[in-house]
Amino acid sequence: MPYFQLAGDERLSVLLVDDNPDDRLIISEYVLVFAFPVELKLASTLEEGAEMARKDPIDVALVDLNLTKTRGLDTLDAARRLIPNTALVLLTGDARGAAAIDCLRKGAQDFLLKGHFDEMDLEKSIRFSLERHRQALSFREKSEQLDMILETQPGGLLVLDHEGRVMRCNKAASEILGHSEADLIGRTSPVPVATALSREFEYNGRTIQASASQTDWEGRGLGLVTLLDVSQRREMERRAAQNEKLETVARVCFGVAHEFNNLLAMTRTKTDFIESLCREDPVWEAHIADIKQACDRGSHLVKRLMTFYGKKRVNEEAIDLAEFLQAGVPHFESLCLPEHTILLSKLQEGALCGVPETSLTRIFSNLVRNARDAMPQGGKIRIEMELEDRPAMETGLSEGEKLICVTVADEGEGIPEANQSRIFDPFFTTKDTRAGRGLGLSIVSNLLRESSGWIEFESEFGQGSVFRVFLPTLSSADEKPLLPVRSLKKDRRTRPSDGEGSSILVVDDESIIRFSVTRLLEADGFTVHCAESGEAALELLEDPEVRIDLLLTDLNMPGMGGKALATQALYMREKLRLVIMSGFGSSGVDDGWMKERSAKFIAKPFTRASLIQCIDGVLSNGVATVST
Repeated sequence: MPYFQLAGDERLSVLLVDDNPDDRLIISEYVLVFAFPVELKLASTLEEGAEMARKDPIDVALVDLNLTKTRGLDTLDAARRLIPNTALVLLTGDARGAAAIDCLRKGAQDFLLKGHFDEMDLEKSIRFSLERHRQALSFREKSEQLDMILETQPGGLLVLDHEGRVMRCNKAASEILGHSEADLIGRTSPVPVATALSREFEYNGRTIQASASQTDWEGRGLGLVTLLDVSQRREMERRAAQNEKLETVARVCFGVAHEFNNLLAMTRTKTDFIESLCREDPVWEAHIADIKQACDRGSHLVKRLMTFYGKKRVNEEAIDLAEFLQAGVPHFESLCLPEHTILLSKLQEGALCGVPETSLTRIFSNLVRNARDAMPQGGKIRIEMELEDRPAMETGLSEGEKLICVTVADEGEGIPEANQSRIFDPFFTTKDTRAGRGLGLSIVSNLLRESSGWIEFESEFGQGSVFRVFLPTLSSADEKPLLPVRSLKKDRRTRPSDGEGSSILVVDDESIIRFSVTRLLEADGFTVHCAESGEAALELLEDPEVRIDLLLTDLNMPGMGGKALATQALYMREKLRLVIMSGFGSSGVDDGWMKERSAKFIAKPFTRASLIQCIDGVLSNGVATVST
């Protein structure tokens, strides 16, 4: 029974390439007696045979192994190049057949020894070679399909034999495992995963998730192992968990800060009140000055505690950059390795800038990370600050205005000159893409551009890098002018036309704060009403006989909070002025809500001067400069 079937009048196309006319004649006689019809084409050279094959498809090619131009394996290579995708039977006069056997190993389907085969041997050889070629094509097609399946998988895929050796792997698996395909094929799988089991393991510094299963493919039991590099996901989960912990710590910190600020507010307002009673006693004045200093230190400590825990400062329009950098050292150190050292020097206290704190945090965090990555073995990261004078034509500032320059320098290898023109380009990085996406310096440049600032750098390969951040002082920023602080004199405030003092309603659940604030305001000529809660304040506001020009309320109180009280109070009295105070800082106050109501904010603890100044500004329809 034949290995193949021919339909209808279909004929098998056979090409004979032989430069011996006698051999061509013999084979031409043999094919006449085949059990199936054959269309035989004769050629004396491979080039002639290739031309015939281009005109009509060839099923089987009979090729003499030793032609005029080529011999042995060279003939096979030429035949495969000139007559591809055809079953190939080699004819050789070498009785040992050594060269023919080598050709079989390299892809020929069969060979015959000249003078030692008859018509039946030739027919069998053609049938055998054709079927073998068809099976090879089928296997190649399946192999290509398998390659396509392997390479289109989103993760890595290993195909294992019954002994756990790698038979196939895709490119993704090679990348995940860090080995080439040639290194993996034939070796025992490096993945320690049993059948039908999923697990995670560490391999070459990566966290890999692997799942294994078994399948049958053409009667063979194979193991399939899928691989996913979950290092980035686990790192993100770790950071999310860390952020959740930090958020918990932040909530505790702000709770403590609120209570601590209330205590400081009690102490500070009491101190200001006692000071007004003891102005003539120098001993008392010295003690009171000590208490004020302790309150200021406590307030400064709370602000430093809150600076890097995700809340905005009380006065974002006036950030002391030296204070910001000092408070940020723990945060910068958390971004580095233990081998790195953060060194601060030449800080210029009182240098204010108008850049939002969140932007400053991102700017200097990215620069510190950049310095850290430049020194993988550790080193010193120097942060210095100074005021600079530059010609107005260079900076766009008014004549005589200064710039704040903050320098971040590392001791790393520096930046090659070829890369220096691209370091601020988005997504440009010379590091492993797993270490970063090349956005850090681009973000820094954009944030500074939004704040009328800029960045410059110097770097010499092998000598480290120096980045200089230039920011205009707050008085140079057109959008956020630094207003002058007015002196506190009795005649500084504009009184109502009837000559009576302004009336203020003070609302706070802390009795000591209510008492002290009331006495301070009364000493300054105000008429003061007090309420210990939002509900009690509304009762006073409902009385038309009680004149109230301004509501000074705490933000966080049991029951009705300050925001709800202010909303109802402004509904009841449209011309009421509003000042919100809080020990939480301004993080609990919506800026839009405050602007709609022309309200101002003052943080606890506050001094008598800052309180009077804030109230004075609100009553005179001005913008208050709030001291913190």
